[in-house]
Amino acid sequence: MNSIKSFVRFLIPFTIVSAIFLTIYAAVQQDIRQTVNGPEVAIAEDAAVALAKGIKPSDILSTKPVDLGTSLSPFVNVYDDQGIPREGSGYLNGNLLVIPPGVFTNVAETGENKLTLQPQNGIRIAAVVAEFGGAHGVAGTTGSAPSGFVVAGTSLREPELVVDHVGGIIFVAWAASMAALALMFALKPKRKDA
Repeated sequence: MNSIKSFVRFLIPFTIVSAIFLTIYAAVQQDIRQTVNGPEVAIAEDAAVALAKGIKPSDILSTKPVDLGTSLSPFVNVYDDQGIPREGSGYLNGNLLVIPPGVFTNVAETGENKLTLQPQNGIRIAAVVAEFGGAHGVAGTTGSAPSGFVVAGTSLREPELVVDHVGGIIFVAWAASMAALALMFALKPKRKDA
């Protein structure tokens, strides 16, 4: 019976300390991941507004191709209203990046989507998809102008390395805390029952 009580006494602080470290990790991971979206939101929305005003994609897009398999550079691609890639700088295996159709369906309902794409193993992209023209285009973009989608993105390789590094530090701190808790319980004098 005493061993069960001792286990429960250890389990409560173990659970609390573990939950604190897990919350710290989740907050740091999400902060780093969401920060990556900042520039892409601005790029996608600005491009969507320009395209909806009738500006040609070639006038606003970089002509320098970005190989998404190796580059950390940001990219911008334009897709028609069916989600077919038309122009842009983001290439994978020699072709403009193909986005799953469900992404565009969601954006057509909401106007914008922030997501992580993994077009192939080992390649993860922070992407923002904005609609231009159409019913839910970004502010000021509805009307008779062409409609479609803009995808702005960048590699998550470096941010994920930072998250892994911070995760390692948090794990070491958690393990040290667990060791300290275990030592504290092991050295705690046992009470004698009368």
